[in-house]
Amino acid sequence: DFGGTDFTAMAKAMGGNGVTVRDREGLAKAVKEGLAAENFTIISAVIGRQAYDGRL
Repeated sequence: DFGGTDFTAMAKAMGGNGVTVRDREGLAKAVKEGLAAENFTIISAVIGRQAYDGRL
């Protein structure tokens, strides 16, 4: 396993918005807010390993 990357912090360090989501509702809210934002937004979507294990 690799260590995590804090994409939210990276976005903020570059002058943008960053948000981490863990479910569909959070994703929908983050997309809506990101589209309305004045600058760029990075959405870090955390998914469980079982969602992709064996598919990569």
